[in-house]
Amino acid sequence: NRALLALDRAFALEPHTDTLKLRGQILRDAGRYQAAEVAFEGAAQAAEHAEQRGDAEGEIATTRRYGAYTPRRPEDLTAAERWFADTGSVVLASTPGPVAPSDETIVATFAEVATNADWRFGQVILFGPEFPASTDLADRLGAPLVSPAALDLAACPLIVGLRPPPGTSDGWNDMVAKLTSQQIGLVLAIEHPSEVGAGAAVTTDVIGVLTDGGTRRERAPNPAQALNEAKNPGARLAGRRLRPS
Repeated sequence: NRALLALDRAFALEPHTDTLKLRGQILRDAGRYQAAEVAFEGAAQAAEHAEQRGDAEGEIATTRRYGAYTPRRPEDLTAAERWFADTGSVVLASTPGPVAPSDETIVATFAEVATNADWRFGQVILFGPEFPASTDLADRLGAPLVSPAALDLAACPLIVGLRPPPGTSDGWNDMVAKLTSQQIGLVLAIEHPSEVGAGAAVTTDVIGVLTDGGTRRERAPNPAQALNEAKNPGARLAGRRLRPS
């Protein structure tokens, strides 16, 4: 409350988007998601530049995802729940467990979620190094395993990689851009680093398990939570067509 009062005084002296954005962040951290969203909407309206407006709109989307966990505050959420709220990307293995999940376990969990969500893929595109479970994934989904050169958007492709390529990969980013622009298909990474650099964008819709310093977290699959988050209107894959034309 003291922090908000100080912000209110500052806003009275110099009202601008940064003050409203900071107010929204304080409210969100306190679990007051609706009030935070109002503050971020004000920041978007007060924005003087497109970059500021886009940043505020991103904060609104993040706040709405956090709001799905009401009445819990951000500090009360699990690491996987916070990851989804911050990025919109779904984590399959999110429950603390005795061991890190194998590729085969992650593939089986994804196939279960895909079946329950009624997703249908016409091709599985392997990006990066081949791994044995990729063949199992294609078999479980009943779709051919093909190279990136065979990308067919009408087939509703599933792009899968062991992990996202480091840095900027034109091939990976180009495929992701095609899927998102046409609102079809899905991107799956078996594992994904939890460390995301400032300004770096998460390009994966569904993640098997998060890693710390290259080591997979000890987590068990939670397909029910993954399915629930995949249905969230703020998920990265929201609005995506997930069956062939």
